[in-house]
Amino acid sequence: MQITFNNDVLTIISFDIPLVSKKRPKFNKSGVAYNPSNYTNWKLFVAQDVYKSLGHRPLLFPKHQPLQLVIHAYTGRGDADNLAGGLMDALIGVVYHDDKQIKHLSSTIYPRDKKGLQFTAEIKKFTQKERNDASKTDL
Repeated sequence: MQITFNNDVLTIISFDIPLVSKKRPKFNKSGVAYNPSNYTNWKLFVAQDVYKSLGHRPLLFPKHQPLQLVIHAYTGRGDADNLAGGLMDALIGVVYHDDKQIKHLSSTIYPRDKKGLQFTAEIKKFTQKERNDASKTDL
């Protein structure tokens, strides 16, 4: 992964690690919930890679800072919300305190990239002006 943090914007470009959809918890015979190991391992790998790439600087954004996340996934398949959810979960405690800080989300799925690009993601502050503009948008 290529990761940069400039002017309060975190950019992630991945040629080697695909996005993994957020998984629903499973339950064992005792009724205890757990996540599938491949999903848990993927989240840990992404979190560690981002943490190392940022020079071991955790929590780039303050606890109550509203954020926006823009994802471009080159998977050709999957649910945009589940793909975003997986990445949002992986970045908790590394980039931000809680994924509840994400107040604006854009997730788009494209056909597979012939050059091997898996996904790009950009996380930045969601300013008051942007929040006001978004609230005025008529759908």
